[in-house]
Amino acid sequence: MEQDQLRKRLIYAIDNVGLRAKQIGKIAGISESTLSRFKNAKTMLCRPEAERLNKYFEQFFMVEL
Repeated sequence: MEQDQLRKRLIYAIDNVGLRAKQIGKIAGISESTLSRFKNAKTMLCRPEAERLNKYFEQFFMVEL
């Protein structure tokens, strides 16, 4: 999955569903600060982080944007 699509899903999960970056990061194994920077388009995720975030969305948060 592309980084932009992951970012959109992350923004939706946090802003519309009410999930917290801390919760997502704990399950996905990504720091809260990294998710915050990624959400705000300040950084890109490395491949393993992107794969873990994508897996999180596939398993726990099944919204396709």
